Amino acid sequence: MRVNIVVKRHDLILDEEEIYDCLAIMKDDSLLYRYKHDEDDSKVSVMFMDDSFVLKSVGDQVISETTLLKNGNGKTIVKSPYGDMFFDTKTLEMKKSEGHWHVHYQILADNDVISDFYYEWSINHLQ
Repeated sequence: MRVNIVVKRHDLILDEEEIYDCLAIMKDDSLLYRYKHDEDDSKVSVMFMDDSFVLKSVGDQVISETTLLKNGNGKTIVKSPYGDMFFDTKTLEMKKSEGHWHVHYQILADNDVISDFYYEWSINHLQ
């Protein structure tokens, strides 16, 4: 099913917010959409299950996959031309309701917070 989504991505450490308004494909608990960031045309897939959440972004040179678990633990993998990096994640909030999904999580390196993100998806079904 085609839907319109507004994605808000807030980097809480840098205090920067990005907003994307785009079309997406929604099937069950998954969204697939594209957005252009600077010169990078990224394809994003989001899967929101009862006990986990997966955010995968495929850009021109970088691929990242973040898996969040409701119990608070998870992993992020970043693949780039410079090599692969692996990080732990900590889920602070994960909520899904009709037409609205959001997650708040941190990325950790050696137990230090290196990233703190809040994502929000507002989903509107097209007629």
